[in-house]
Amino acid sequence: MQRKVFLKRGVNTLSAIGAGLATMSILLAFEGHRAQAWLLLGIGLIIDSIDGSLVRYFDLGGALPRYDGERLDEYADLIIYVVGPVGFAWAADLLLTEGALTTPLNMLGLATGVVVCAVSCLQFSRTDNKTDEAFWGFPSFWNVLYFYSWALDADPLSVIIFSLVLCVGVFAPIPFIYPSKLSTLKELTWGLAAVWLGILALYLVRPGWLSSIWLYISMLFPAYYLALSFYLYDELQPDSEDGVPE
Repeated sequence: MQRKVFLKRGVNTLSAIGAGLATMSILLAFEGHRAQAWLLLGIGLIIDSIDGSLVRYFDLGGALPRYDGERLDEYADLIIYVVGPVGFAWAADLLLTEGALTTPLNMLGLATGVVVCAVSCLQFSRTDNKTDEAFWGFPSFWNVLYFYSWALDADPLSVIIFSLVLCVGVFAPIPFIYPSKLSTLKELTWGLAAVWLGILALYLVRPGWLSSIWLYISMLFPAYYLALSFYLYDELQPDSEDGVPE
């Protein structure tokens, strides 16, 4: 039992560190260290990808009753996938154009950041926002949108439009795979995810080594994620007695 308590403390600490890294990435982004900011967010993403699996593998669910691991995970997710990326988007002028803040487009960009955070908070607060293998609605992967927007130098209006479309998608009754709990093609999905993260990490650490074509190649993994979610649509439906999330 003591071993499980020790391990659960370690996993909880790891989750909290992921949230801390994502928070500090915002400061790096405002200081102009954009690649380093994404590296911190990437480490946070990796931590989030493995902490739940560690809890399940070592059967640590009830090892530390005073700390709610699921609540901690939700807090960390909100910072890693929402607050950190939105802070980066603002720091990197992805939602802004040159000129006064009060220009119509900049005010729209500011409002977009507010809406992204607001709808994500609403999604995270829902008790039925996920099943055993799927998220319901766009799972607030804002780090993916804003990373590619930054790397490919997208114009702010396009970023704003995509952001607002995905905000609507947050409430769509459509399942998106939960990679760490997936039962179908899990090994393939994790393998492709590792290759994807490797390409992005190499791009950030050694930008001169990779041409921009590799960024477009890396986008095949998000496309695979969407394709697999739609392919498994029927399988990802919740049990009939639970009903479809509204």
